[in-house]
Amino acid sequence: MILGRFAAALRRQDWFMVLIEFVIVAAGILFALQVDQWSQDRSQRTLEREYLARLVEDLEIERAHMAATLRSNDNRIDAVRRLEAFARNPELAAETPSVVPWAIETVSWRAFPNINAFVFRELQSTGRLTLIRSVGLRRALAEHYAEIEHDARVGEDLSAQRRYEAAVAGLATTDELLAVENAASIAAIEIAPERALEMVEALIARPAALAELPTLAQHHAFNRRAIDDMQARTDALIEQIRLLLGQAESDG
Repeated sequence: MILGRFAAALRRQDWFMVLIEFVIVAAGILFALQVDQWSQDRSQRTLEREYLARLVEDLEIERAHMAATLRSNDNRIDAVRRLEAFARNPELAAETPSVVPWAIETVSWRAFPNINAFVFRELQSTGRLTLIRSVGLRRALAEHYAEIEHDARVGEDLSAQRRYEAAVAGLATTDELLAVENAASIAAIEIAPERALEMVEALIARPAALAELPTLAQHHAFNRRAIDDMQARTDALIEQIRLLLGQAESDG
């Protein structure tokens, strides 16, 4: 209809009406473009809030892994200290026999958290990272996961573990290994005092295994410090994202 009036005005050479119709057409186009832009902006803001919420969930899951791994690191360091104490005084093995197989097997187990960064990697791979308007948050996330990758190169190094495990191979029987694996607690591991003392004496006879204990302790201590830093950064990120989510809700 508008185009028809526009054509009619041109035929009549009614330049005033031509101008009016042109303004109406241009205004309609601009309004349609603005509505489309508003719709896109609203869609992007909705998607941003969804990703922010998912980032919080992901970080909370990762933090739980960190907390569990910290407990594991404490157990590994405790196991090192127990084995060194047994090596200095083998008679201690008879006093706490269940600790002996536990310490021998636990001391070298992997103790670095598995951090997948699933949501952050998804944002990166899909090119949607810019949906997060906060440049500070984008930078903090990138630095956080880059630091984890850096620490993981040391934290996930299994060289000392493999050397230790090769040195203690055959020290425990299959049943003893399964007992350690399946026990709900150290006290639940059933082993006779005599057998515990025998295992300690066999360990002392393997100096290559004892030589790895300081390295294992140092490795677990590094992991513990790295995880402490991870937790601090994770807590700060969660707080920052929740603040942004609160602002997004206020903005509608």
